[in-house]
Amino acid sequence: MADKINHPFELKWDSLNEEEWQSYLSQVKITNYLADWAYGEALSEEGLYGPKRGVVLKNGAVVALIPASYRSYLRDLFSMTKIFRAPLWVRQLSQLDQAAVYALLRQEFKKSIRHRLMFMPELPLTKKNIQFLRAMGFYRVMTGYSSILIDLTLSQEQLRKNMKGNWRRDLQKAEKLGLNVKEINPQTKEFHSILDDYKHFKKQKKFSGPSASFIREMCAHMAGRVLCIQAYDKGHVVASTITVIHGNTATYLVGVVTDEGRAVKANNLLLWKNVEALQRLGLKKFDLGGVNLSGALGVTRFKEGLSKKKYSLSGIYV
Repeated sequence: MADKINHPFELKWDSLNEEEWQSYLSQVKITNYLADWAYGEALSEEGLYGPKRGVVLKNGAVVALIPASYRSYLRDLFSMTKIFRAPLWVRQLSQLDQAAVYALLRQEFKKSIRHRLMFMPELPLTKKNIQFLRAMGFYRVMTGYSSILIDLTLSQEQLRKNMKGNWRRDLQKAEKLGLNVKEINPQTKEFHSILDDYKHFKKQKKFSGPSASFIREMCAHMAGRVLCIQAYDKGHVVASTITVIHGNTATYLVGVVTDEGRAVKANNLLLWKNVEALQRLGLKKFDLGGVNLSGALGVTRFKEGLSKKKYSLSGIYV
């Protein structure tokens, strides 16, 4: 099917500068931090993969963004391209036009032993979408990303109603205790201390996620778009969070809590303070940064307490 679709589309790579890319990203209804310019810069500085930023044009106008990463081996004899959570639609297209864009991607990355593609489309997990991607010539090899998305356009009263009862009670407990909460400048030593704590916390709890060094690099390229909040009890830091903003969406990246903080429900309080702060900034969606039912169950259950609105993407394809 992919080879039979004729279309007026064109795919161009690395044709936009940062300002142009971010401007188009701001027009996407729901974004993810993998698409942000800063994510690509952090990839480049980490040195494993380099960023590739594609745009799909229809009759000369940008209609979709294709954020990707690329790595070559043995002087480009072998290569791997990763396209995760794309296409991102700058303009709403018909189903036929969307199919044409997927066909364009399949043609761009023909199945090859030497030049491989890993593709996680920004499509929800449904039987229909899996069949569609198979018809486009993509083969599913892994399950996709799952997370929880908070609708920040809802009132705070409604958002509280959407919480599980025990999660809401824990939040109320923390609010009554009157913990001291403040936002931290990402340029300060406190921010770097949070990432050091996150590195140890991640190792201790054995959960996957971006490395502390990668987050540090990415946030360095996100001036004014990093929300860092800490909670204090009796003068001591008991919980910290880092959230990044991309387009009209934000993603919760880092949450660290001490045993003392857990006892006073500081993690509940900080996640709610993130919601309040993002609403003040006019953001539309808040992604809780992934859930994993096969591991880190405590983290997953904690996030599910704030909202039941979980989504899963259709998988990873070659």
